Amino acid sequence: MLWGLSQDHVDKYIAEIGWNIEYGADAVMGFNEKIDNVAVHWYGPANADEFKNHINKAISVAGGRQIYISEFGFEGYGESNDRTQGFFRDVLPWLDAQGGVLSYSYFPIKDLIADGQVTTLGHLYMDL
Repeated sequence: MLWGLSQDHVDKYIAEIGWNIEYGADAVMGFNEKIDNVAVHWYGPANADEFKNHINKAISVAGGRQIYISEFGFEGYGESNDRTQGFFRDVLPWLDAQGGVLSYSYFPIKDLIADGQVTTLGHLYMDL
């Protein structure tokens, strides 16, 4: 989710990304190379359904390539917040079960590690 944009705009943006993925793949293939995966980011509210919808659209647009969620996160929810922990409990096992997801990384790291120690949220992130 892109901050400050309507869902219609985000859907249009996803469609444009799909065109660019295909265009980019064709251009790269001309050099006897290929695109193996597609990197995506997501920032939005701690709403698992919105996140899953975004990721499913990215998987669909990736044209059979796995996606790498190089950053996902949201503002306003600290490591002790129940919404963040609930989001992780819902989303992380779901991500692990998606064949179209190669890897993912939560951001910002400061929520997972603080003062050289793994936080409560960090432990949850590692354990799920």
